[in-house]
Amino acid sequence: MHTLWRWNQVVSDWRAMQVIRRALIITYPFILVMTLIDAVGSSVLAANGFFFQIYHVGTWLPEVALWRQAFQIMGLAINNIVAVIVAFATGYFLALTYKCNALAVGLVSTIAFLTLNFNYTVLNQQSATEAGGQFVENNLGPQGIFLAIVVRLGVAWLAHQFVTRTRRWAWVSRLTLTGRG
Repeated sequence: MHTLWRWNQVVSDWRAMQVIRRALIITYPFILVMTLIDAVGSSVLAANGFFFQIYHVGTWLPEVALWRQAFQIMGLAINNIVAVIVAFATGYFLALTYKCNALAVGLVSTIAFLTLNFNYTVLNQQSATEAGGQFVENNLGPQGIFLAIVVRLGVAWLAHQFVTRTRRWAWVSRLTLTGRG
């Protein structure tokens, strides 16, 4: 048990783990709201839902179908933005630790994540509905959080390496131009 505790402390000190923790803290409220919307939609508004059957919601709630659609749309909207938020937040916070331009790295991370999740079969189809949408929607919700984290860590690290090498190259070129090198 002592070994596991030490290993936990070592892993907790890693820069990447601290960044992932901060990104997931930001995402937690969205996941909580998505879960509550799904719970209400499936138990109160669905025709085979528990509360729908017990309290006969269909008899006293006008336009039940409209309410179902509204809750379904809200759930999908929140679900499709969760991994994108994690993608931006992970890149942003990791860039802050590397002392890079955090906003730029966050945006590049988000664009890279969306590029990886683009449904390329849409390009060969007449419309996006034939191919199933423009994005791989399974990766945009909570299922895509792992991919978002991995891509973001990679993009932020590459940005750090690029900035470090660019600064070093600029420093060396200044030395050679002034005749000190």
